[in-house]
Amino acid sequence: MMKIETGTTRRVLVFGRIVIKIAVFRLPDKAALNFVLKMGLYKYILRSKKYFPSNQDNFKFFEGLSCVLTPLYDGLASNLLEFIFYLKTRNKFLAPTYFSFLGLVNFQIRAEQAEIGRKEGNYPFNEIFPLVSNYYRNAPIEVVVPFCHHMLSESYGWDRQDRLVMFDYGSKSVFPFVLEKGEEIHSRYHRPSVS
Repeated sequence: MMKIETGTTRRVLVFGRIVIKIAVFRLPDKAALNFVLKMGLYKYILRSKKYFPSNQDNFKFFEGLSCVLTPLYDGLASNLLEFIFYLKTRNKFLAPTYFSFLGLVNFQIRAEQAEIGRKEGNYPFNEIFPLVSNYYRNAPIEVVVPFCHHMLSESYGWDRQDRLVMFDYGSKSVFPFVLEKGEEIHSRYHRPSVS
């Protein structure tokens, strides 16, 4: 049986124990696109200093440009980050990502979704959340926001040995925490027995 889930940046196909993550390309925000075009993308590339003499104008332009480009490459970036991070670290806390085709498609081993706060009485998340919040207490907001999506959402599952693993780790903001605490979390937390 195949299951399909669609996120903001990726579409996920689940076939038994195999997960295929496909990068999603979204159209840019219309307001951002109009802003960048109004600021004169062509003119900016050819004669940047003449048309944008102040740093404030440059900042506005690049802010608008990132709003236009981000939807196009977010899924690719997430897939590539997951694949490269897993290959480099082989951290046991990460659900293995075994193959990536240029970030367009990732192949991962499926972890059974952990039911946060439902069947398992919020275990082990009631113990992990304080670790997470303490670790990132003084982090800048641009690190905390993507981190919260990955660490404090339903990005966890149980592997075949009933140990906790993370299957959505396509953001650099989670890397330091996973490197420092991942193996400890994986070895410490087991799926609670169903009574």
